[in-house]
Amino acid sequence: MTKQELDNIRKRSPVWEYFLTLFVLVIIGVNAYLAFSTVNDLSHRHRSITNTGNVIVEIKELNQSLLAAELGELVFLLVEDDTEVDPYLAALEDLDLHVKSVRHLRTEIPGQAEDIRLLVDMIRQRIAQLRAGLELSLADKHERAINKITTRKGVENQKKIAELFDRIETREFALQGKLYSQMVQSDRKSRNLFIAFLVISSLLVIGVFTILKLTLRREAAYREKLQKRADELEDKVRQRTQEITLYSEELARSNQELEDFAFVASHDLQEPLRKICTFSDRMNKKYAEQLDEKGRDYLVRLNGAATRMSVLIHNLLEFSRIRTRGKPFVTVDLDQLIAVIIDDLEVAIETNQAVISIDALPSIKADESQMTQLFLNLLSNAIKFRKPDVTPIVQVRYALVQKEAMNTQLSFHEIRVQDNGIGFDMDYKDKIFVPFQRLHARDEYQGTGIGLAVCRRIVERHGGTIDVESAVGEGSTFIIHIPVVSIDMEGDISEAIEKIETQTE
Repeated sequence: MTKQELDNIRKRSPVWEYFLTLFVLVIIGVNAYLAFSTVNDLSHRHRSITNTGNVIVEIKELNQSLLAAELGELVFLLVEDDTEVDPYLAALEDLDLHVKSVRHLRTEIPGQAEDIRLLVDMIRQRIAQLRAGLELSLADKHERAINKITTRKGVENQKKIAELFDRIETREFALQGKLYSQMVQSDRKSRNLFIAFLVISSLLVIGVFTILKLTLRREAAYREKLQKRADELEDKVRQRTQEITLYSEELARSNQELEDFAFVASHDLQEPLRKICTFSDRMNKKYAEQLDEKGRDYLVRLNGAATRMSVLIHNLLEFSRIRTRGKPFVTVDLDQLIAVIIDDLEVAIETNQAVISIDALPSIKADESQMTQLFLNLLSNAIKFRKPDVTPIVQVRYALVQKEAMNTQLSFHEIRVQDNGIGFDMDYKDKIFVPFQRLHARDEYQGTGIGLAVCRRIVERHGGTIDVESAVGEGSTFIIHIPVVSIDMEGDISEAIEKIETQTE
């Protein structure tokens, strides 16, 4: 089973599960809204019923207080006893209190507030009449007081007040009955909604349980297949690890055998070459006069070929030892290293009148001998491949750059070695880093064709890259990138990776 298949199993979910989940959320929202609306409606109707009841009670108490005051007046005037004054005054005070209470009533019936204000005004007038009658009676004017009570105007006022009481109470009772009826309906509606909520909630619980059960079942299947895949991968990793271990051991043996072979071959090949050179020199010294021009030319060619073969064998041995005989990394001051190389190239620089400019270079962790070989090859090539009758100008430039490597952004030392020499066609860009690949004839430019291959292998051993930009007749620029965090590709790779992870955190 592939990783893509596992992802499909994990992501696969029936459409109806999404719709069921959405339906559950919608039902919960609707239930919450209906419950809130019902509770709010019941609360509003309860407040209205309470307010209407308060209005009815206050109006009834006001009516009873008015009747008590009028009765007290009548008793006082008919009995003509001063002992009845106090109850009468108490009734008037009670009537005043009820008038003040009724004045602040709030009613929900349109037009009812105007009737209540009219009732309050008429009762206040009636209170004024009652107090006037009391004053006449206390002034021994009983007949006049009685006449005041029984006048037609007084009777009409009492009738209007009674009609107002009746109209106000009738309206309030009608509103109260309506509110009670609505409250009964709301209560019935609430019970129905409660039953509906109960049924829906039960369905929701069943739905959620079903979703959870299906999800757990699917996740269990996914975990089972994932575990199976993990076991398969673990077996493959174990198998690959064993294969890599065997391959590594075989490679180590092969490298050791190759190095031993290279050393033996170098020694065995160098010895005959040295003898060839020795005997050709002796023949040239002892028998040069006995040989004609052609014979002497053969000896010169023989000696030159043997010398080139010796140099080639030496270079091959050094090339093979770049990775197997590399030295541990140490702190290398590139400024000092380049200065030593410039001093070694002093003769070539003066002979070609080369101009070399160098930026300030950093100190890096590297194999010092290999760094020396790297820059010696690049600088000597920059001087060697010059244009005729043009002063060689070599520039070494430095910059700290960010570059993607191992799926992350890392810091790199960028060193550019630029010259104004003959250059080359970029179609041969990859060819120049291959051993023994030459772009020019040996009689034009000396060399074995292995120098840039050595440079590439040195840079790669340090975890970096080397590239080139060039154009025919315009010179070349070799671009080297070496990671700031030193990486010995022939050392402990896990340690190098740990350094990189530390840098990227």
